[in-house]
Amino acid sequence: MAIRSLSFSKILNRYDPEGRLEGGAPDDEYEPEADDIAGRLRDGKPVTSEVLAEIWQRWFGPNGYAVTKTPQDLVVMAIGLDALRRGTAFRDWAVTPPIP
Repeated sequence: MAIRSLSFSKILNRYDPEGRLEGGAPDDEYEPEADDIAGRLRDGKPVTSEVLAEIWQRWFGPNGYAVTKTPQDLVVMAIGLDALRRGTAFRDWAVTPPIP
């Protein structure tokens, strides 16, 4: 299965973890993070909450989503993103995130 960063970018845009799209940021706001995630999966590595925290801190610094949310928030996002690696359906939480 081909892992495309565009798929991850769309998922991240739906979730909008930093709230930047809601604030008027362009649609490609999360492309660097999506590229990091896609590259990891191309290498056969899963997306975990720890991986998301590392990626988010690298791109958004110490006050980003990964630091300000609970570990459960990251787990929910990681499960949805990792679903693409496993080839399973991406659940409705991507459209309406369950975590405020």
